[in-house]
Amino acid sequence: MQQENKYEKLPKSMYPKVRQQVVDRIATFEKVIEDHENAQREALKLVYEQLEEAQNDLKYLDEVNE
Repeated sequence: MQQENKYEKLPKSMYPKVRQQVVDRIATFEKVIEDHENAQREALKLVYEQLEEAQNDLKYLDEVNE
């Protein structure tokens, strides 16, 4: 059985307007995702810097202890 689409009963004359609304909705979701990814990257920046420092500390300690 084929599932009914929520736009199936919409008059065809409304398709262009509704299509634009859906395109706008998709763009909004993509922007929200991009903004969150950027914020997450920025929030983790300090953690990555501290991780790199710790890795360099370990490398130094391993090298001087050979």
